[in-house]
Amino acid sequence: MWLLTYNGTQKSFADWGLSNLRRSRVSQAQDTVSFSAPGPYDAAELFPYGAIVTISYQADSGGAVAPWFYGRVIQVPRSGSATEERMDYQLAGPWWHLDNLVYQQVWSSGMRAQPYTLAEDEIKLGEETIHDEITGEDTVYDLIGVYKSRVILGQDHAGAQRTSGQVITDVIDYAIASGAPIQLDPEDPIEPDLQIPFDEQNDITCAEAIRRMLRWSPDAVTWFDYSTTPYPTFHCVRRSALQSLAIPLSGVENSISDLQIIPRPDIQVPAVVLKFEQTNTVDGVEYENIVTDKYPLTASGRAFATLTATLQLAGFQTNYVTQKIVTEDLPLPGISSCPEFWRAHDPSIADADTYELTFLVPQCSADPGSDYPRELTSGQVQDWMDKHVKRQIVSAVCLVGIMDSEGVMVKEEWRTLSCEIIVTDAETRTYTKLASLVTGESIPVGLAKALYDSLNPLQYAGSVTLTEEECCAEGVAAALRAAAGFTLNLTGGLAAWETMKALIQQIDEDVDSGRTTITFGPAEQLSAQDLIERLRTNRGRGVAFNFIKRTTGESADSAGTVALSGYTPILNTAGSSGRTKLQIITDDTCKITLDPAQIAALTAAVSTMGVKEVSVCDNVAGKVRFMLTIGSELYDK
Repeated sequence: MWLLTYNGTQKSFADWGLSNLRRSRVSQAQDTVSFSAPGPYDAAELFPYGAIVTISYQADSGGAVAPWFYGRVIQVPRSGSATEERMDYQLAGPWWHLDNLVYQQVWSSGMRAQPYTLAEDEIKLGEETIHDEITGEDTVYDLIGVYKSRVILGQDHAGAQRTSGQVITDVIDYAIASGAPIQLDPEDPIEPDLQIPFDEQNDITCAEAIRRMLRWSPDAVTWFDYSTTPYPTFHCVRRSALQSLAIPLSGVENSISDLQIIPRPDIQVPAVVLKFEQTNTVDGVEYENIVTDKYPLTASGRAFATLTATLQLAGFQTNYVTQKIVTEDLPLPGISSCPEFWRAHDPSIADADTYELTFLVPQCSADPGSDYPRELTSGQVQDWMDKHVKRQIVSAVCLVGIMDSEGVMVKEEWRTLSCEIIVTDAETRTYTKLASLVTGESIPVGLAKALYDSLNPLQYAGSVTLTEEECCAEGVAAALRAAAGFTLNLTGGLAAWETMKALIQQIDEDVDSGRTTITFGPAEQLSAQDLIERLRTNRGRGVAFNFIKRTTGESADSAGTVALSGYTPILNTAGSSGRTKLQIITDDTCKITLDPAQIAALTAAVSTMGVKEVSVCDNVAGKVRFMLTIGSELYDK
């Protein structure tokens, strides 16, 4: 007995006045049910558009009730003639919800300061505390994720790669969260589990997202198990994992009224050759990279009927910051008493033919030490170089002997030498640091073999019709009543048919006539019937150049920045601030020498020299006039 439940009321089909019950279950498409309600075609509908209806089967009066269908009314055609009037009801199973729901994924979209009320299409991903250096206050921000209909199949929100089965699970979970009457069996996970390239798409339905994943597994089928409550359970399994159902072609159990079977060696492939193409960018320069995945390993992409495809993957992008450093070794130990060092840092004594240097070592400053063995002469030592750098003041007391052009010593004087240098342990070289990295798309592993395993085994296509006294009452048809998760074998015919494991794609049941028609073979909406169709797997696939933007909210081509830091070379190293030093002003005819050491050698009574005003008797003008001169305070000899 067939029972129909609507709006809390359950009655038999006879009590509802219904007849002509039919059901059609299709892999990767909407299951449908239809029945008729004789009566005036202008009468009120028993089950209006969108009504949820469940149909059950009860073998014996008072026996167990087995759920048979769950769906919604999608059409109510009305018809009338001179002899008959009726309304025909058409219902769709849960796949209708997948066909009519646009799939969306969460994309990072910046932060909102708390307290913040999330919008309907936003979710909270976490929180972050930002410290304001100016006010000294901390502000807590919500990290926000926004649902968008731009999706990257094969990636989760954290940026991790998802297999084809995980993507299908994500899609079903999204539909369930949106209200679809579907459930998953945690003990029976989605079986196609291939590593696939990222596929970026805009505005696709949940059903289309699932089909795009199953194009990589053309030997997989989907079905709903209507025997579960409260909702039908979604299943997706590859051919190799399906149980086999055997139908005898002869004997008393034979109920076959029609049979068609066609072997399909024309859709087998001898090999699969996939070429993954990536364009990697290093500091704005593009480099092409091609990796080939093939199965069998001896396969050639030039063989006829071979499935050969080039798949573009997003490459990595890197930017580097570089810094050229030039250093000179310091004469350690004894830097402050080294004549070569001071001639290089004090231009006034650079001429070795004119100046002879003798150092008073006990009065020299300390050396920088072995940890800083070099002087920075060019470039800038950055913090990221992991090198040490510091300013160093070096001073020494030196007896300077001044010689004439003949090399004869004409004068000796004591001088205090001083300079400030940058010392470091960095070497002369160009240092490099990775400033930014956008990781490329991972190359799928084992995809060629998975496609080969799907396409190479011989498949059979056709249909078989079973006729019983009552549809689904017993035998093979009864086994198919609750679920369609089987492959089909035919016994009593050719030996190859007994193990052909034909994929069941559709089951049509005409309850009143007792006829069940099973359509089997490769998936018409997924796997191709020839080489050209197979290549559609790769056509229309969107290369995911935004996969970084989805997780971070930042553009994939945004380069990182590295802050400059550290000391730069001191251009004028001689004479640090506050130290005595030699100054020479000269032109072609005259030289003025201002040497504090020379003044100190002449007298100890003078501590300061400066610009002074003096009076002068101008004999020409016949009066006292004034002038500025460099002088010192008065002293006695």
